[in-house]
Amino acid sequence: MSLTACGSGSSETDNENEAGELRIGIALGDLATFDPARVLADAMQLVIPMYAETLVDVDQDDPAKVLPNLATSWEASDDLRSYTFELRDDVTFPSGNTMTAEDVKFSLERVKNIQGASAFKMGIVQSVNVVDEHTVEFALTGPDSSFPSRMAAPYLSVFDSKVLQENGATADAEAVTTDEAQSFMDETTVGSGPYELQEWRRNSEVVFEARDDYWGEAPAFDTIVLEDIRDASTQAQLVERGDIDIAMDIEPDTAASLDGKDGVEVVTEPSYNINYLAMNHKSSDAPELADDRVRQAIQMAVDYDGISEALADGAPRPAAVVPLGFVGSDAVEPIGYDPDAAKTLLDEAGVTDLTLDVDFANVTWYGVAQQSLWEKLQSDFAKIGITVNIRPVEYEKWIADYRAGDYAITSGLWAPEDFDSSSYFDPFGREAGIYGERTSMDFPIGQKLYDEYLAEKDPAAREEIAIELITAMRDDATLIPLFQAKKFLVHSDAVTGVRYSPNKQIRLVEIEPS
Repeated sequence: MSLTACGSGSSETDNENEAGELRIGIALGDLATFDPARVLADAMQLVIPMYAETLVDVDQDDPAKVLPNLATSWEASDDLRSYTFELRDDVTFPSGNTMTAEDVKFSLERVKNIQGASAFKMGIVQSVNVVDEHTVEFALTGPDSSFPSRMAAPYLSVFDSKVLQENGATADAEAVTTDEAQSFMDETTVGSGPYELQEWRRNSEVVFEARDDYWGEAPAFDTIVLEDIRDASTQAQLVERGDIDIAMDIEPDTAASLDGKDGVEVVTEPSYNINYLAMNHKSSDAPELADDRVRQAIQMAVDYDGISEALADGAPRPAAVVPLGFVGSDAVEPIGYDPDAAKTLLDEAGVTDLTLDVDFANVTWYGVAQQSLWEKLQSDFAKIGITVNIRPVEYEKWIADYRAGDYAITSGLWAPEDFDSSSYFDPFGREAGIYGERTSMDFPIGQKLYDEYLAEKDPAAREEIAIELITAMRDDATLIPLFQAKKFLVHSDAVTGVRYSPNKQIRLVEIEPS
């Protein structure tokens, strides 16, 4: 067994344990850097919390509830345009430096000013102001009732500003061109988390070692190894053989085949993770997609129940790219499968013999192989007269081209980092959002409703605005949810406490030797 454990971790802060090594099989195709200011990647939800921490966290059993973390408390101004956080005074970095408000200011302004994929998380922040050594104020560009929830995103973790600046980091308005700390952060841990990065062999594995001087509760394992395994069946074979302890990317059929086998346990839980379609309004390859009727026809052409039953183990589907369980989402009815209505819309739009060349990431997301998904979609679209040429590409090429807005139509994924619907309205529900820009979305009502939602304090009124915006997102049909995935985790019975985490993929702090 890869797990060389003989006891659980200490609950004291001296970090004395005998737990040995935990090995996790996970697809790390989107792990391009350990610098959160430069990336927005599914794997980072698991990875960042190992070496860095945020001001607040979410309750794993009630994700809408925001909990203290590096901050002990926070307070909003009456107009919701500023938030003040009180910080812990006992948090230390691997350098021995104690966290202060200066570290918070530098770390989060750096995320904003480097202008990487995660910068939108700081988009509403005008400035971060040091009140005193353990108090920090966020001045916002407008009211934001969701701000405390927003601060739970792992990308907004706090780092050792002194060490970063000594190694090329900058955080001012020129950081997009002057910051040179990425390579340093890819080799050295400067966050306050329980683990330190020891080795990163790209496309192979990442090794983390527990910090001897971690300020909080000691982790249960001395070493955590993330093995980059992108094939679900290979992950399953390795966990069954005992070469890894947890398999993260398992398909429903594979999970079912392992259920009940000696030495292996299968965990199946609902998640907030969404697999979706994205269509570009300004694609020269398919200008027809600029017409609302064509996108709506494509939305009606998808056999969602067939996808759910055949590929996603009966996973449900929200109306728009806002998960069920988030504010407003449960109250909006999704558009269903109706190929006859889809044909009528195409006729009204004057579209015949439409051909779509589809590039998609040749990976398995949330237990569903995108190759299988697109083979099903190809069949569905053929029934309304749309020809689809499917062209699987490597993840690295796909994400680069998608970010550049090069695709007429593709599939994508999204998992939440925080638990207010604003975290979906921002990227998916407005033209200036990161996915609005990738799709050249023509959706002016989105920004108006988003601003109204952020400014509203009353929960009932916020929900009414959310329902209106989710309905408008559904009818615009630029970004179409296919299913809200179940999470399948397969693990060795040598470990216990393995469960889905809404914002961290799995709850590492709860995993212990059996």
